[in-house]
Amino acid sequence: MKNAGSNLSTNGNVGMGSFDVAKRKLPPSRGSKVKPLSLEESKRLIASQGRGGQLSASSSIRRKLVVVKVLKNQRNSQEKKKTLSIETVPRTKTHKPAQNRDERLSNQTGFIPVMQQNHKTKALSPREKVLKVLRIFKKVYEELDRDKAARRGESKTATSPIDYKTRAILMSSGMQVNAVNRIGAVPGIEIGDEFQYKAELNLIGLHFGIRSGIDYIDTGGSMLATNIVSSEGSGYVDRFDCDEIIYSGQGGDVRGKDHNKVTKDQKLVTGNLALVNSMKSKTPVRVIYGKKRVDQRQRGKSYVYVGLYLVQHYRQVKGPKGNVLFQFTLRRVSGQPSVDLRD
Repeated sequence: MKNAGSNLSTNGNVGMGSFDVAKRKLPPSRGSKVKPLSLEESKRLIASQGRGGQLSASSSIRRKLVVVKVLKNQRNSQEKKKTLSIETVPRTKTHKPAQNRDERLSNQTGFIPVMQQNHKTKALSPREKVLKVLRIFKKVYEELDRDKAARRGESKTATSPIDYKTRAILMSSGMQVNAVNRIGAVPGIEIGDEFQYKAELNLIGLHFGIRSGIDYIDTGGSMLATNIVSSEGSGYVDRFDCDEIIYSGQGGDVRGKDHNKVTKDQKLVTGNLALVNSMKSKTPVRVIYGKKRVDQRQRGKSYVYVGLYLVQHYRQVKGPKGNVLFQFTLRRVSGQPSVDLRD
């Protein structure tokens, strides 16, 4: 640290601009014309300077306080505007969906941040994406199930609508993979994969019709089936063999005005028509087999993806309730890995 006056040289030079003291011409000393102040005048002058200094210091402090207050108000105003903008701007503009009740619950449990963090990870293979979504589904489902049991004292059952709530949370968080329905195999899903809930099939793009057994797409004027779910104990006269399936079409049971089911004949529309078109175009159909759970305490079914099938033919038959049903025969495409459906 430099000392004060370090630029002053010993020979009278100041900095770099030196001059000779002997050559300086100083005016001759003369008596001062200023009349010295009396003792009273000196006291009054000192007092007035003291008050002026106090006033100057006080004014400076007040100015500083005003500046601090303004900056604080400005900062608070900016924070308030920021808060208001977050609350009022639609979340779709920031690619963050609005939270519903289930999302708030998952946010409290800490799953939404985990899901958002997963978006920042390295590029995953289709298989890794599917497995990751299924793992997150399981965690969120278990948390919602524990919360429900704690609030209502209910026993945990496999057919609780919690699986649909879990699906909604993950869908709104952008966690669905293979979001476009397609004909043929789905990336990341292997033959023999088993799923515990039908909602999982939707999240990974294997089956989009949550409440229907036949899924299809419109290919520009012609509907083609993409997949079917053939389940045990569905009330139809289906026959499932790994190589060949007898599958009953959809429809026939509708709810009347009194909310009771009314049996009617099936029609060659929607999913049934899509299967006929797939037969004509020889396009493959994914088949998911819904089997009863081993644990009798758990109701509902688990679902196994058994591969691609081709619709061979169809016919109309009388169902158990006397109504007309469509029956489709599907044969498994050769060259696929075998599946053992035994428990």
